[in-house]
This record gives sequence, structure tokens and C-alpha cells, in this order.
Amino acid sequence: MYPNARRLLVFLTPDGTPPNDEAYISFDYADLAGLLEKLTVPAQSETALIIRHYTDMLRRHIVPDPALEDIARQIYQRHKEAFDFVFACRPTPETLLVIADELLRETPGLVADRHTSSFRRFVPESWTNLSVLNSCPAMEWTKTGRTALSEIKTFAQEAYADRVSLILVVGPAPPAIREQLYRGAQTRPDLFKGLVRPMGKKWTTVYSRDLLTAAEGRKMEVDQKIDALRTAWNSFREADLPALEKAMLEFSSAG
Repeated sequence: MYPNARRLLVFLTPDGTPPNDEAYISFDYADLAGLLEKLTVPAQSETALIIRHYTDMLRRHIVPDPALEDIARQIYQRHKEAFDFVFACRPTPETLLVIADELLRETPGLVADRHTSSFRRFVPESWTNLSVLNSCPAMEWTKTGRTALSEIKTFAQEAYADRVSLILVVGPAPPAIREQLYRGAQTRPDLFKGLVRPMGKKWTTVYSRDLLTAAEGRKMEVDQKIDALRTAWNSFREADLPALEKAMLEFSSAG
């Protein structure tokens, strides 16, 4: 919209993760909250209310609060044995990945790819015989040579321990093929939600959604997390999965 404007590009993340694109600078939510709280605005104004609500939300859900951390440490020291027992009994990411394994086995037409301790990869069977969708050098990404892979991923960081995400990634295939698939995804913003812009140099996420968010998971018992995960997967399986499968096949034949 503004081709002649000077762009100051900021990659805003909870922990200041470095960006893949050198045009961006890294910035974290803790610094953002601190800057907003230093703004001089009339205390009773609507602007002040909006800023206060936003910074409260950041500190409650994203940014660590030092005062609360001190209180938590004091409580832990007084009740260490009880907390250690509860911590030992908590559901782990591996527990949720076991459920992910079951969901993949229960879904016909999917082919498993390389698995790790934190994610499960798969593709629709219809993608396995198309050269465009199987053009990655085996040593660059996955030994199966897939161009695009879906991943169900869990997270080791304590703040995201209950999160389960689902993404579709285009890997380091030949540039012309990557651009062909990426351009196709750009034409379908209704379907390819979470499309990363600009396209990465090797890997690009073209679709993403959370099957379970960290905020939701923290409020749930194990059985509730499993039910929520199954519900979200069934929604993906019935709507987005067949649409993504069909769209990628169309993009593959468009060249």
C-alpha cells in the first residue's frame, strides 16, 4: 500500500527470538509493556484505560512478573514436597504426542514421516507420488525428500508446556518449486491461515493453527486436554485437511 514509505520492521515475540529475515529487528513483549507503562497520558482517559488493559494482559499471560515470581518462590519453599509431587504427576508433552499418534492412525489417507520427541510429521497419501511435492534433497531436510510436511508439535518450554500446534511447512526444495507453492498459498488467504511473510530462505510455514493453546491447557485436567485435542483435530480433519490437500495438488500442477 505504501511502496515509497520507509519501513521499520519489528519481529515481536514473547522471548525476543531472533528473526530469520535480516530486515527485521527483534523485540520482546517485556520491553513493549515497559515502554507502554512509561507513556504520559491523562490517567482517566480512554487511551490510558486501553493501555492499562493491554499491559495487564501481557503481564498476566505473556510477560513474567518479578513480584509474582518472588511470591511463587516463597510459596514453593514453604510447600516444596507438595509442589514436587504435583509437578511429577503433571501431563507432559509426550503424553499429548501419544494422543497425536492415535489421531494420525485413526485418520485414513495419511502417511507418517520422520518423528521426534517433540513433533509428528505426516502428509496426505495423494502427495507421495508427485515430483513437485517430493523434490527436497534428502540431506537438506527429511530423508523422504518431501517438499511439504505437516507437523503436530509440542513445546518443552514451561510457559508453553500445554500447547499443541499444527503447521504445514514448505522445505528447501528447488527455488522455482518453493515459489510456485508459496504463490499458490498467497492466493488462498481464507485457507492458508498463518502464512509467513516474506517467504523464508529454506523453510516457510504456509498454514498454522493451535490444536490446544497454552492458556487453555493450563486450565484443564488431563482428560479435558485430550478431549480438546481430539475436538480440534476433528475440526481440522473435516474442513481444512481436505481443502489443504486439494489446494496443494492444484498448486503442484499449475507450473
